[in-house]
Amino acid sequence: MPRNIERPDTLLDSLGRVFQQGLGGMQVVTGGNDREQQHQNTRKRQQRLHIWFAAQWTVPRKSALRSREAGESADTKSEPEEVEQQFHNWTCQFSTLRGRNRGQHSTGQQIHWLSWDAIVPRITNSQEAGASRYDEGLVNPTKDGAMIRSRRLLPAIVRAIVFSGLMMLQVPPASSQRTPDQQHSYRKAMEEADQKIADEVKAHSELIKNLAYLTTQIGPRLTGSPQMQAASDWTLKRFRDYGVEAHLETTKVDHAWTRGSETASIISPIQRRIGIHAYGWSKATDGEVSGTVVTLDIQKPSDLDTYKGKLKGAVVLARKPADLSASEPNPENAYDAVIPPQRGVVNQGMSWRERAELMRQIRDEEPKLILSDSGKPDSLFSMTGAYPSYNASGVPMAFLTHEDYDLIWRLSQSGPVTLKANLQSTFSAKPVPASITVAEIKGLELSDERVIVGGHLDSWDLGQGALDNGTGAMAVLEAARALESLGWKPKRTITFVLFTGEEQGGIGADTFVKNHAAELPKIDGVLVLDTGTGKVFSIALENLWETAPLMSEIYRPLQEVFDLQPLSTRYFGASDHVEFLDKGVPAYFCMQLPAHYREAHHSQTDTFDKVIPDQINEGAAFLAAWAWNVSEMPQPLPHHEGTKDASE
Repeated sequence: MPRNIERPDTLLDSLGRVFQQGLGGMQVVTGGNDREQQHQNTRKRQQRLHIWFAAQWTVPRKSALRSREAGESADTKSEPEEVEQQFHNWTCQFSTLRGRNRGQHSTGQQIHWLSWDAIVPRITNSQEAGASRYDEGLVNPTKDGAMIRSRRLLPAIVRAIVFSGLMMLQVPPASSQRTPDQQHSYRKAMEEADQKIADEVKAHSELIKNLAYLTTQIGPRLTGSPQMQAASDWTLKRFRDYGVEAHLETTKVDHAWTRGSETASIISPIQRRIGIHAYGWSKATDGEVSGTVVTLDIQKPSDLDTYKGKLKGAVVLARKPADLSASEPNPENAYDAVIPPQRGVVNQGMSWRERAELMRQIRDEEPKLILSDSGKPDSLFSMTGAYPSYNASGVPMAFLTHEDYDLIWRLSQSGPVTLKANLQSTFSAKPVPASITVAEIKGLELSDERVIVGGHLDSWDLGQGALDNGTGAMAVLEAARALESLGWKPKRTITFVLFTGEEQGGIGADTFVKNHAAELPKIDGVLVLDTGTGKVFSIALENLWETAPLMSEIYRPLQEVFDLQPLSTRYFGASDHVEFLDKGVPAYFCMQLPAHYREAHHSQTDTFDKVIPDQINEGAAFLAAWAWNVSEMPQPLPHHEGTKDASE
């Protein structure tokens, strides 16, 4: 359900915005200091591609339309379906909106889809009618897929672009270099295979049975906890039960952490018991503590100077209450349901490094307790961990519900407020093991090349870890079961990974990348499922424009079988695939419908009863089918230059 987009004055303007806003993503992010030279090279590349894309867009369209009018046979070179495939490849590679560089969360982007059926009539009219310079502009996206209408270009401008593009083009088109016959044969074979995978999952899925056991018998799974280790051992057994080779890869975290008794009350000016939950790895309070509330309104790091010397022994409210009225009422995907994209001019605010430094300075002031707003409606809690991960925070830190946090903030505006709290938690005395589960179906022809599907098995501990991310982990397990049950032997090795430590920053993915550093150049693709139980409706390209032609081929059969939206040009960068992206491996993120994810994410309502069986079962089939399609593609997806060395 993509959103409307800006209204360009002409088709050329539309393309110009695409390249100016998005094709910076084609620039290799090296992490070096010569950024200005990189930007200059990117601008030159954008100018050349701008002209080339306009030319490529216009000529085949006109040929296809004439073929349709002339009634040419389906196997002529101007067949519209063939041209549609070419157009799909180009648009998947070059359509984008405000994408950010790798390594940042996505804020403010809108999904930009291009649709063949919507564009052909506009090109037809602009080339053949030529009666009016402008049409209605853009239209709202439809439920079945967003479509855009570009304003008409004068035929003379179109011809000028074509001629100039052909004369000035200095770079070859980014294509898979595969013939239409090869693409057609691959597509038909993959559609047949993908449908069989979908049928196998629908008929024999054990996903819900496995998820019920995971969330009920094992429960929530904090990294380093006995429950998490039990989950790793159990999933190892399940893979082997299905006939899939599997093993554990184990690292250590500094300390396991166990939540204990947690109580809090407002003492004055009113008396009221309130719910409270400590941050993961929060330091315990020294028994029951009390203090006067100090509210912080900090927009920039220097604002803390106003409060220095006033925080010792206080109970600190770290920032203003969240504005829940600003939440998107109908988010288009599960990620946006939790982290809404900003609209209009983006207010950068403080970076995470600045905020981390700010929290350190607040801790140095020695308050008794730091409180945060959960930022959720209906008295739901949120959860995150103290920094640095797996070590005690310098000061006890905890979440309140939004309703109680807002109440205390308002009370403090009228006079002093006193709170008391008691947070008891314990730490392991020494480092503890943290394992990832790795399983694989060996490839026959290219066994040294891998295709990876994964999801994290760890969770926070307020709920049962069902939607975040029991669903994703059990979908990976089910994908392995389905492929093994079919008895097929893939061309490349298909690897299934259940990560740990994603919630604390990705130690599981980091462990896999370090353990397999020498193999990274032979990893042909990674796909992660990590946003709940909702239907998978697209894959985010994650700024990997160089992979778009082949990804388009891989994706087209999936679209037909699973009724998907086109590939998304969003960048998310918010799960275990980022470790692979940083090393240059083509790694992608599943986009899912919200399906309760806003409420369940990191909260006490992340429970088994919220699971939608049909949708997550389809997600498991989708993972298996994507892995199969990548495995069977004759060419590997291209790598990019990583931003980090494999040993980092």
